[in-house]
Amino acid sequence: MTVLLASMKNFIANWRRDAGRKKRGGDVDVVSLDMNDAEQILAGEITSSEGPDSLFNRTWANQLLNLARERVRGAWVKAGHTDRFEALRGCLDDPGETPDYPGLSERLRLSESGVRTAVARLREQFRKFYREEVARVVAGPEEVDDEIPALIGSF
Repeated sequence: MTVLLASMKNFIANWRRDAGRKKRGGDVDVVSLDMNDAEQILAGEITSSEGPDSLFNRTWANQLLNLARERVRGAWVKAGHTDRFEALRGCLDDPGETPDYPGLSERLRLSESGVRTAVARLREQFRKFYREEVARVVAGPEEVDDEIPALIGSF
């Protein structure tokens, strides 16, 4: 009986300790801040010849592009077209460059017109998501058309 009572007391004590730990934020994953990596990244940005304003604008524009690209990727993955997205993602990087439609056609086992349609849809979806990301950071929807050229000009 004494062993059972001692076991029960230990169980309750552990339970109370764990409940208190969770209450104080102890149930959170610890994220290590590696200051060496952060300093190297910042040092690379600081040594550039551009001023802090243009550096900020370029970084911000890149962040918006990456957010839109990730949203497009998520939509294609959700639709079950991960391989197709991975094959066509280069078409988002340089929209002025003509994609290798015959090579993509062979790789994706689609007709060339099917690849052209897929690239057009990919780019249209990217433009839509990019406009939505820009709209989230400007004061109103009427400012989106003015902000996009300013963002592109920061490159």
